[in-house]
Amino acid sequence: MNKKIKKFSLFFILLSMAVIVLTFFKSDLSSTRFEGHIFLLITISVLLNLGVILYHYQIPPHPKFLVLPKRKWTIRLHIWSGTIELISGVIACYFYSPKAAFIQAAAALFIHVPTALLQTPVVFGSKAIMIPSYLLCIFIHGFCALELLMNPASHAWALNTFLIFNVYAWCRFYYYMFDRFHLFGSEKYSVSILFAGLTIIPALFGPLSLLILVGYIAFFIFMVKVLFIRNPEQYTNFTHERSRDALLNSDFIKNNVLTKDIINLRKESERDKAEYVFKLLDFNRDNYLGHIELGELLTEWGLSKNEVKDYFTLLGSEQVNFDLFFHKMSPVWKYIYFDILRAQDTSESSEMIGRSLDSIRSSKKVSELKKDIEISLLKNTPFLNGADPKLVEDLAASLLVKEMKKGEVLFHEGDLGDRFYLLGTGHISIYKSNEFITSLSPGACVGEVALIENRPRNATIICEGPCLLYSLSKSSFDYVLNTYPHLREDLRQLIKDRQN
Repeated sequence: MNKKIKKFSLFFILLSMAVIVLTFFKSDLSSTRFEGHIFLLITISVLLNLGVILYHYQIPPHPKFLVLPKRKWTIRLHIWSGTIELISGVIACYFYSPKAAFIQAAAALFIHVPTALLQTPVVFGSKAIMIPSYLLCIFIHGFCALELLMNPASHAWALNTFLIFNVYAWCRFYYYMFDRFHLFGSEKYSVSILFAGLTIIPALFGPLSLLILVGYIAFFIFMVKVLFIRNPEQYTNFTHERSRDALLNSDFIKNNVLTKDIINLRKESERDKAEYVFKLLDFNRDNYLGHIELGELLTEWGLSKNEVKDYFTLLGSEQVNFDLFFHKMSPVWKYIYFDILRAQDTSESSEMIGRSLDSIRSSKKVSELKKDIEISLLKNTPFLNGADPKLVEDLAASLLVKEMKKGEVLFHEGDLGDRFYLLGTGHISIYKSNEFITSLSPGACVGEVALIENRPRNATIICEGPCLLYSLSKSSFDYVLNTYPHLREDLRQLIKDRQN
């Protein structure tokens, strides 16, 4: 019996077991009433689900859903159908509307349940717990939705369909709380789904709910051991927790991520953040990410080996350099920095929604900076005249904005050179040996000599009035000049002209 046949057989057995349980409880399910604890549970669930839906429409999903088109469309359809089911379910449950109940059942049965099934193999947490728990909830959801589709006037089936639909909202709630208060460590995803199930399922099955859930998980584990497990290593892989912050399970990462680095990166550009992540993932220090580094990470996040191959094909390279990583894998490095590494920053709250919102705000700043570059810098800065869109995009992701007041010193003569500056607005004065040399206007640049020639600052720069400057870190400066060699030549010529 090959592996695909075994998987199908296991799925069919689990489906049959769920149908038997649901058939046994069918008479109880068909008499569910909207009163007391059911009313309270549904009302709280609606509020939680509104938060979850809002979260999904504002914040990108985990990178595992974005690296391949089929996964991207699966999660989009899941979210859209979930929105329809939430709205129609509220109307059906609170206002006894058969039309809304029909829409609720159709959205669940034809879109939400199938897309949930497609996501089940890549769920986070321990597969030994998560897969049977997900499948049980999906089977219950499908069963209730089918009954409702055949009898949309049944308020009981509308309630049951809506109750089980809200399991995921409770899972997100518990995960958020466990993450917020640092509970259950890396096992918090599996614990979250168990808590979610034990919040909703008792409303459907009463006192036997815990036995049904535990029995279903135990039966799944038993069948997997019989059909698939051949050695202790396979069983360990089957039971170990795959967490959203799986990157931190690597000893290499743990030993190389310093809190002070993450704090300092908060003040740097997106390009600098991406480079930091790239270097962390580049275990063998060859300046490329291959199947060893990326494959291990993507597999841990839930992609199959074939999907990892498909992703490298989509990228168009078996070896990912930094430029490709920076431009084509932004969902990956942004998630790693904002949602994983920032969680280790002890100087701030590690609240997950706040970290995700920081990622969105950072992207918006880049978009705004891109407009500023196109409006002012390209016109006023000679060596940027005629810059192509890719250069503008790289500059926007690499530059930082710095506002300064009259009399402030940008840097002193003799300082170590760590940044390059472009003057956006205002005027600055150049002094050497405390003597005034000249004044520079918008579009001028300073700091390039120390970076290109790798020596201390050769002048002191003072703001004549309020100034707006754009800066590149040493690393970003080198990246831009290496990517666009003509800029290096233009700056060298500028240095010669100033010396003359």
